Amino acid sequence: MLDKVVDSTCAEYEFSRAEKRDIKALAQKYGSHDFYRDPACEHEDFCADFAAVTSAELYELLASMSEGRGPDVLVLKDVPIDTPLPDLGSLDQNVGAKGRISETVLSGLTALMKAKLQREPSSHQPDFLQQIYPVDKFGSESSGRGRAPLPFHAENVFLQAPPSFLALLCLQGQSGVFTEYLPVADVLDRLTPANLEQLKAPIYSVRSGDGFQARALDETPVLDAIANGWTISRIYEEDRIQTRDPAGRSAVHALKSAIVEAKASCVRSVEMTSGTGLLIANGVAKGRYGGVLHGRKGQIAPETPSTPIGARRWLQRACIEIKYL
Repeated sequence: MLDKVVDSTCAEYEFSRAEKRDIKALAQKYGSHDFYRDPACEHEDFCADFAAVTSAELYELLASMSEGRGPDVLVLKDVPIDTPLPDLGSLDQNVGAKGRISETVLSGLTALMKAKLQREPSSHQPDFLQQIYPVDKFGSESSGRGRAPLPFHAENVFLQAPPSFLALLCLQGQSGVFTEYLPVADVLDRLTPANLEQLKAPIYSVRSGDGFQARALDETPVLDAIANGWTISRIYEEDRIQTRDPAGRSAVHALKSAIVEAKASCVRSVEMTSGTGLLIANGVAKGRYGGVLHGRKGQIAPETPSTPIGARRWLQRACIEIKYL
């Protein structure tokens, strides 16, 4: 069923019992498909099959987002996922042994948006779908494989064409750990017109962070026009935006201060429990600078070799790219 749009930023959708049943059956049909290296959303038969088992309301909501006229955030409730999860030791083994329900959902949402999946430009998960799962030796890393809170950011904006939308789907949650989001507009509203204009100048370098191969997008605006009215905000709360220009450095300093101010009153959060999904506009908007920044609140608890898989936090992620032209 489709819940009402709460406001221009957020909407909610809850999967019906029939949708859950039919998606699980569809996942069995595509159980041997390699969702990680061969994106199902590029196959006409899969796209048609997924559209046939989901509601017209979900299709319209996703279409509105991909066309720039919908909410910036969609909270998905009661999403079908694989249960129980396998507990074979390593993450790779568990991924290989689990069913493909969550992979079907992430690929199907992308298909309904008439979009495509991006490969993750990281050193450890170069596939079309990724696992957000803590790894002990990277516990302090500011990334999906760390345990620490994550600063606010837009995903992979050190790329010329970063993801338009980011989808997260929780297979197993952990109490007290939240995915937070902060509307870009609430940050930019705190800047002067002069600061805003300075952030549109192509004088910045935006670099990658922990867990990624070292790379940077040079001579780029922070507030960047893409095409056909679409814009992207290449914003990080942490120190990953640099310039030698004095006025540019002043504008970045003002941007960081605006984030601090906006965090005091504009942050919203979603506790990612099993079967909760989140689709967010990754700093993109049409006809305005908008979308959201996202982060993680709370410390993921350490685990021991005896910790069962059902007590470990595990999310899956899809980086979604729409066509702007």
